[in-house]
Amino acid sequence: MEALSVKYEKDKLKKKKRSSKMKSKYYKNLKRIHKKQQKRKWKKWKDMYKFEKQWNFGPKTIREYLNMKRKEYIDTRRYYRTEMFKKLEERKAKAAEEAKQQKRLKQQKRLKRRKRLKRRKRLKRRKRLKRKERLKGKERLKRTERMKKTIYGYYDDVYYYYDMI
Repeated sequence: MEALSVKYEKDKLKKKKRSSKMKSKYYKNLKRIHKKQQKRKWKKWKDMYKFEKQWNFGPKTIREYLNMKRKEYIDTRRYYRTEMFKKLEERKAKAAEEAKQQKRLKQQKRLKRRKRLKRRKRLKRRKRLKRKERLKGKERLKRTERMKKTIYGYYDDVYYYYDMI
């Protein structure tokens, strides 16, 4: 029993230490964040003080300030517009270049296809010519054989008829 209670007490202490560390870490971070916020606030106040000191607002200073702000606005607007137009022109140029490149690729494909078709036609023509030549050669042989037969057959017939007379 006592061993269990000792372990229990140890665990309790460890738990307390852990929780206190977590709390201290949390509050430390909270302080850091608070300090940053305070710095920002002081900086803002200083800037506002300088601004108010520079522009002691009366009717003339308000006019000057508003004119200055209007000019800044116009300048920034003009800058962004020119940038936008430049980007648009670049996009158009890229699109035109891509279109040209695609056109070239299509033409190359067409040329390759035409070459392939021409090559096929040439091969077919060669095959046809070879076949014709072979057939012509065979026909010539057949003709010559026929001629020989007819010639010799004719002579045989003539001699046969002569013999009969």
